[in-house]
Amino acid sequence: MKERSLVEEALAEASPYLEDMEWVKRKVYEAWGTFQDPVRLLEAFRELIASERSPTRKTDLKIFLQYLERKLKEK
Repeated sequence: MKERSLVEEALAEASPYLEDMEWVKRKVYEAWGTFQDPVRLLEAFRELIASERSPTRKTDLKIFLQYLERKLKEK
């Protein structure tokens, strides 16, 4: 599935910059299991960023989101 590979590529490219890679990875795959659509995944992560209390996790989510947005624009 091409969309899933875009999500995986975004995660791989963002990983060196993430403080809590395992947590972000878990959130990505939880959301992917629910939506399986990169555009809906973007929306879900924007909502998650808004509700996340930990500044570090919020930053990690923003970093991943930037990479995912970039991948979707390249598509």
